[in-house]
Amino acid sequence: MSPEPPDFSEEGFVVAGVPLEVFEEGLKARRSARRLLKAKEIDAESCQATRVMCEGAFKSMRNSFLVDCREQTHRCNRLRDLMEECQSACEAAFARCRTKPPPAAVWQKVQELRGQW
Repeated sequence: MSPEPPDFSEEGFVVAGVPLEVFEEGLKARRSARRLLKAKEIDAESCQATRVMCEGAFKSMRNSFLVDCREQTHRCNRLRDLMEECQSACEAAFARCRTKPPPAAVWQKVQELRGQW
C-alpha cells in the first residue's frame, strides 16, 4: 500500500526571495528615523512611534533574511544593506530621543556626595 500523494491546491504560489512588503516596512522605518533626525524639535509621541516602527521593521527584515535568504541573491544583498541602513538611522534617532539629565552645578554634586558620607 503506497501513501497517497499530498493534495496541493491549484491556487498555491511559490515565494522566491524576500517579499516586497518586508522592503516596504524597512524603508518606512528608515524614512521615519531620518525624518526624526532632521526635525528641529521632537516630542515623546514621535519618538515612540519611530521606536515601534523601527523595532517591527527590524524583526520582519531579520526573520525574512534568516528564512528567505538561503542563497546570495540581489534581493538578499539589498535586504542586508537596508537592515544596516535602518539600524544606523534608528539608533541615531533613539539616541536623540533619550532624555538628557538636567544640568547640575558643581555645588549640587558636592552636596550629594556630602550626604553619602
